[in-house]
Amino acid sequence: MEGSPHRRWSAVLRALCTFFALAVSSSAQEFLSIDCGADVGRTDGAGIKWLTDDGYVKTGMNVQLRTTEISTLSTARVFTEKRSKHCYVLPVQKNSTYLLRTIQYAGESTSTASIAFPVSFNVTVNNEVWYSFSGQTDRDRDTTFYESVFYSIQKEEVDACFVAGALGTPFVNSIEMRKLNPLSYYEVQRGGVYRFLVFVGRYNTGQPSNSSYIS
Repeated sequence: MEGSPHRRWSAVLRALCTFFALAVSSSAQEFLSIDCGADVGRTDGAGIKWLTDDGYVKTGMNVQLRTTEISTLSTARVFTEKRSKHCYVLPVQKNSTYLLRTIQYAGESTSTASIAFPVSFNVTVNNEVWYSFSGQTDRDRDTTFYESVFYSIQKEEVDACFVAGALGTPFVNSIEMRKLNPLSYYEVQRGGVYRFLVFVGRYNTGQPSNSSYIS
């Protein structure tokens, strides 16, 4: 015996709701790792899937770097175009808190294209200045710079932009984004659409120095 029209329509609506929920979850990211400047994606030894820039940024060029360290330092996205701002558009889940991290390492290029030094530029998140980068010396060129921010987001995407300064051209080696438990950083979500909690330092207060939980 066939079900009533009401039951059939209910089943159809449930199926449609499931479809749209899956569509949203597939586009919004909870865990995103971009290997900036890489030609192909890869999976590292920890099982983390690193993606290329494709689909996230429309400007810049890929540069290969000479390094024996972690793979994300072997490439960079360098923004040589004559424009003031270069933006990654990152899909996120609305009304969520995320950890956003970038790495900058200029190193030594393996091709004719290279990262010009000295260099200075700003990095913004949804038009708010996150940090200013300045590289002046050979020591700066060989130093790896990490920047992290905890950010409350009420939109469905984040614009992480590299804004040209007076010297050189902006660049980035990797961008990582992780969705956080909202209760872990409650203060980030209070009192406004855009809330920052910028990472300053991490201190070992008793954990053994060889522990993988402290880096």
